[in-house]
Amino acid sequence: MTTVTKFFEDNIKRLGSADRDPLAWNLNCGLFALAKQMDEIEQRQRATERALQDLAAQIRVQTR
Repeated sequence: MTTVTKFFEDNIKRLGSADRDPLAWNLNCGLFALAKQMDEIEQRQRATERALQDLAAQIRVQTR
């Protein structure tokens, strides 16, 4: 969990429910979901970068 994800999760917990402030609740829920998706994309990107580095290393070994 990133700092951004934690921030929105804490805001949602602090608000308690949509009854207290529906706009803030919806905004924080939406941004929390977006932050989680961004975390997942970053993880996939790192995995892809590692796979490309591994592939590049294999190609270097095979072309020597």
